[in-house]
Amino acid sequence: MPKRRYRDTLTGGTGDVNPQVIRASVEQLTLNSYAEKEIDIPLNLPKSGTRATVMEILRIKILYNIVPGPEIGSHKSSWQLSTTSLPQIYMIDNPLVIATDAMTTGTVTTGSVTVTSSLKTYDMTDGAGHGYLIASDNLYFSVATSSFVTNLQRMAIQIIYRWKSIGLTEFIGILTSQS
Repeated sequence: MPKRRYRDTLTGGTGDVNPQVIRASVEQLTLNSYAEKEIDIPLNLPKSGTRATVMEILRIKILYNIVPGPEIGSHKSSWQLSTTSLPQIYMIDNPLVIATDAMTTGTVTTGSVTVTSSLKTYDMTDGAGHGYLIASDNLYFSVATSSFVTNLQRMAIQIIYRWKSIGLTEFIGILTSQS
């Protein structure tokens, strides 16, 4: 029996070892509100036989572009990536939430405006190269802020992924848990 190549253990036989990227951004329409962007998964590969092809998220990069106004105090910006549309930011224990985080900026003195740009990278692998599997057709990138008085906020996401082939039983389990 021939020895399996390393890429087959990572990708379930698709051989897709080269990461691909999806980019999206969301901007609030009103101050201190919740905004959501639907992200279409670029290719829904057909299922064949006893295997299904799903997206495997390897890393997520978030660009916080926080523009505090002249108000005094701290400001909180939160985001989440989910497999279904949600009405608010949830904690990570919600099974529909893939990842979530928040950033609080410090005190801003009256009359000044400081732009805080921060790029954070989140590793979604298990340490052995296996990422977070997605069996849905869409992802949802959401942001929410609090304590902002004058400026609308915008955040951007970069999702680094590859395709992975899995068994139909695992596919049905993932699909059920993500909807």
